[in-house]
Amino acid sequence: MTLDERIQALAMHLEVLTGVHQDFEKRTNERMAALAEAHQAYERRMTERMAALAEAHQAYERRMTEYAADVKDAIVRLTNIAAAHDDMLDDQEKRIEKLEG
Repeated sequence: MTLDERIQALAMHLEVLTGVHQDFEKRTNERMAALAEAHQAYERRMTERMAALAEAHQAYERRMTEYAADVKDAIVRLTNIAAAHDDMLDDQEKRIEKLEG
């Protein structure tokens, strides 16, 4: 093999390697773009899910606040009923004492 043939073989080999490298670079860029797009879609989904979760949490807090207010009102009513019942018992005890006394 002459020097010119070797140079020509090296040039052809370099062209093949250049083509392989360009193909690899193209595929890598396409994959990176697809990964970036998938990541953006994932971030959008997570943002939407977090917003939905925050909204659900706020709704839950509203319901629990309303429930706590209802329980507080019920306790106040029961306290009033118990006080009225005690007053009635006291009145009845006084009447019984008057009748007995």
